[in-house]
Amino acid sequence: MGFLPTLTPGPGQELHQVEVARGRYRTLTSAAFANTVFTGLLSPKSTDPGSTSSTRQQRRPHSVKQTPHRVEKPWGYELIWAQTEQYVGKVLHINAGESLSLQYHEVKDETIFLFSGEMRFLAGASMEALEEVPLLPGEAFRVRPGTIHRMQAITDCDIMEASTPHLDDVVRLGDIYGRAPSG
Repeated sequence: MGFLPTLTPGPGQELHQVEVARGRYRTLTSAAFANTVFTGLLSPKSTDPGSTSSTRQQRRPHSVKQTPHRVEKPWGYELIWAQTEQYVGKVLHINAGESLSLQYHEVKDETIFLFSGEMRFLAGASMEALEEVPLLPGEAFRVRPGTIHRMQAITDCDIMEASTPHLDDVVRLGDIYGRAPSG
């Protein structure tokens, strides 16, 4: 069936079985899944006689293959795998012990999905109303504009984020890397 029986997950990783074509499966670690599924590397091969990818391309000539790009951050990295006028899709990898800024967005609306790892997620309408929101792998949280929030990784974390395309809409209130305005 195409399984990789010797695949061993690293610390904080899980194994995921992914159907790559009708009846064909691959087993991947969380990190491999995040770095390959969303880069399109698991799509059926056009040389496969049972593949429908060439049919799909013929029906949708307006489809455009995109090359994801990695953005290094002091807390890990972002892998932006989709960027259009309407939405952005990315994977955030946060290294254990690191955290993102305490921040909010004026316009950006995003939903995060904890794919793997353990993190503290803080969110609230104001600094006084911040609460720790328990998130387990497989759970999601919508961050509406104006919501103050912060992600802190207990273990290495992989987070999927879908958002409006306002990538520069970040108002930092606190940051351990010195990126927030002082005052």
